[in-house]
Amino acid sequence: MRPKRWNAAGRNVPTVHLPSRREGRPEGGRRALAEHAAPDYVSHVSTFEPAPTEYRVTATAGPHGASTLNTGGVPLDIDTRWGTESLGEPGPAELLAAAFAACLLKNLARCRDLLEFRFVEAHVEVIARRQDRPPRFVDISYTVRVTTDEPARRVELAHQNLRKFGTVYNTLAAVCEVHGSMEAHPPGETSGC
Repeated sequence: MRPKRWNAAGRNVPTVHLPSRREGRPEGGRRALAEHAAPDYVSHVSTFEPAPTEYRVTATAGPHGASTLNTGGVPLDIDTRWGTESLGEPGPAELLAAAFAACLLKNLARCRDLLEFRFVEAHVEVIARRQDRPPRFVDISYTVRVTTDEPARRVELAHQNLRKFGTVYNTLAAVCEVHGSMEAHPPGETSGC
């Protein structure tokens, strides 16, 4: 008996038997196999829309440093004051670190959906270090703490996917040192999540 597979919504996903070459697997690669095994899957694949490749953000600043960032219709107050104490809004450095953290979490969701990586909760901590001359980021370190009952090899596979498929991750890794870890904690254990 084959093991049951579960999707992200916790529903049983039927497994599809794909014939071996000896059993008469159709020629033509994965699409032919998919058509052979599940014609409705092929119609889903052919209508798949890729993620947008262009992102638009607008920002507005007043004369006294009160600034607002707008992305997707959602306003966010940001700190663009020069020479004064921050009032608590995120500045450019925090926004960059936040984008990196969001990238890690979005790719963890990708792992959940594509690799069926099960987790209850995830917590990300990012530390971005900069130098003054020339001003730039030189090091980004991160820790991903995930509450899961997945085995260690699956946790490492998910971590490899975070490093390989993150757009923000790959962009920053091309210009500064990026390193980090992914820690797994079983449900019920205090993990910082």
